Amino acid sequence: MKRFSVLVLCLAALTGVGLVALLRPSAAERALESYPRIVLVTLDTLHVEQTGVFNEGVDFTPQLDRLAAEGIVFEQARTTAPMTLPAHTSMLSGRTPLGLGLLRNGMEVPPDVETLPQRLNAAGYSTAAFLSLATLRQRFGLDRGFEHYDDGHGDVPRFYRTADEVYDAASAWIEGRSEPYFLWVHLSDPHEPYVQVGAEPDAVLDFDGEEIGRFNLATKETHEITLALPPGEHQLRWTSLREPRPDERAKTVHYLGFRDNTSLIDYVADWRSLPNPDAGLGSPFVLELRNDDVEVAEVEIRFHGGVRVPPESEVLENYVAEVEYADEYLGRLRSLVESDGRPTLWIVASDHGEGIYRRDGIIGHAGFGFEHQLRILWLMQGPGIPKGRRLGSQVALTQDIAPTILDVLGLAPLEEVEGMSFVPCWEEDDCGGNRSWFAHGFSRGRDSLSSVATYSWPLKLLQQDAFGVAGFDLREDAWETEALDLEGTVGASLELRRLQREMGEVREILEKGLSASAGEVSAEDLEMLRSLGYLN
Repeated sequence: MKRFSVLVLCLAALTGVGLVALLRPSAAERALESYPRIVLVTLDTLHVEQTGVFNEGVDFTPQLDRLAAEGIVFEQARTTAPMTLPAHTSMLSGRTPLGLGLLRNGMEVPPDVETLPQRLNAAGYSTAAFLSLATLRQRFGLDRGFEHYDDGHGDVPRFYRTADEVYDAASAWIEGRSEPYFLWVHLSDPHEPYVQVGAEPDAVLDFDGEEIGRFNLATKETHEITLALPPGEHQLRWTSLREPRPDERAKTVHYLGFRDNTSLIDYVADWRSLPNPDAGLGSPFVLELRNDDVEVAEVEIRFHGGVRVPPESEVLENYVAEVEYADEYLGRLRSLVESDGRPTLWIVASDHGEGIYRRDGIIGHAGFGFEHQLRILWLMQGPGIPKGRRLGSQVALTQDIAPTILDVLGLAPLEEVEGMSFVPCWEEDDCGGNRSWFAHGFSRGRDSLSSVATYSWPLKLLQQDAFGVAGFDLREDAWETEALDLEGTVGASLELRRLQREMGEVREILEKGLSASAGEVSAEDLEMLRSLGYLN
């Protein structure tokens, strides 16, 4: 033992390095010891005002509210692209969608982009992700750095998983795990379609006048039945059970559609009677079938449906219930992760907001650049994070999340990072200067850029299709209720004119980027985007 000590001292003297430095744990070792659990929970399509974190009148997000009270809240957090894949890639890479070259859903993450899970995995963390939307499928490339990437594709007859389904998959991975890990759990319950888990059936199917099943079309699930079809002529009838609401819109449609019915088509009396692409259920939909054989035929029927342009009362009622449901499973996840008593660093963020009819009859997110779509939730809680702190003046963006996490852990930043760490902001009150940035929306229906917003905090200039160009002071008017007079006060007018010049340049760059990335989209991806409300 003495000989070993002498050898260490001699080596230290020869190299000019002190003994303490030789024995000091590496940054990765310190991170593993201080933060053995790192959990990122992303809540897709969450409007911040539908949380108690931002709205004192909300009482249905107790888990979010508790985490916020025990940690730090970034009150002015925003996404730069209100689309799931670009926003999440920005979170995990520290780069902007434009810097990534990933401007819309359906594109692939460039192979040379370094991500947070790659860095954490290299530092010694096990890494796993459990996703709820098909827009984050493994084949889009966001799985790099994850040893286990569960996108749920094929597990359920729809393009999304509910919070209980994601939790069940994640909990099976968590239970009994003792090594340090980084876990990403993605919940998208507030996302369209707006329907509560366990909702009652909204359609009934009859065969020759006898009921053979009840189904919920609003979930956009694919329903499969095998029908024993005797020789002769027969009739299938789908009837809506949905109760109309007083605030139904003119375009509200409860609809039925068919999918991959190669078995059915041989028995349809008139193939032209099959809807293309779907049929409204304002009155029952009747399908005449005929079996010309002498034996009973087995016919496989696959159908789906939904509610197009649901009324505001229905959207808000279901949206609140879905936010509450996601919050419940956030609490379950927290209890499970913390059950072993080891410290956990929690990061909870939303990728974008949602329209939910808050202005001008707008529902949805991907194509819009209003604050309802661009403001996000971001909070952190755990060792080294201030308790009960709210950063209310400095703007935080999705690309700041990964740099901040790595800084908390004491690990080196990612390559080509565009975001900033907020650790100096809460430790040294150094939040940087005024911040400028831009955001964009993309319309899959028109396959084009649909909105561009340029910011010089607190001023914002927005060019939105069908709405024109308008300027706003977000410090005084957080939800853009009154557009500024662009020819008004000198200071604001000059700054807004500068933003307008920049907007033209930004739009040109974005359009070039989208044109360069344009490619043929598979039929499956088109159906997925349609199911999730991105494509009419």
